[in-house]
Amino acid sequence: MRDLYAPTAAASWWNPGLPAQSFRSFGMTVTAYTRATCEDVDCSHWRNGWLCSVEAGSADERLIAQACDGSADGIRRQWASREQQGTSAAYWFPPGQPCFRASTHRIPEQGRFYHRDGDRRGNPSGLIVTHSGPESWRDELGEHQLRLAGQRERYGAG
Repeated sequence: MRDLYAPTAAASWWNPGLPAQSFRSFGMTVTAYTRATCEDVDCSHWRNGWLCSVEAGSADERLIAQACDGSADGIRRQWASREQQGTSAAYWFPPGQPCFRASTHRIPEQGRFYHRDGDRRGNPSGLIVTHSGPESWRDELGEHQLRLAGQRERYGAG
């Protein structure tokens, strides 16, 4: 059995046996969300279309009619076909239109970008640096990667 922590030729520079203080972690915490469209969140129903099966003549079927004419949530939809088999009706909605959950889609609007000392085992120094925005965080991450690459080049990969 292969030791999962044994370095390979491709990653011989990474040593999980190093103490936590030898690492730096970068992260983001979302602090606010904003409404989004199905297209914004790449909703699978918007992308592929969807089938909705309900009992024919039920309150659920009336709700589908309200959702299609826009009176349920203000978004108009068009079903492509309706098939009835016994007591159930199946509506096929083609791709490219909002799903029934469109009003609940959200995307991150604001986040707290940070880096800290340590890794998954902890933050031994307690240092947490909060960045002013994603650009500052990205720049710090890039500089950190360049420092690591320089150290690997200078001191060797193994």
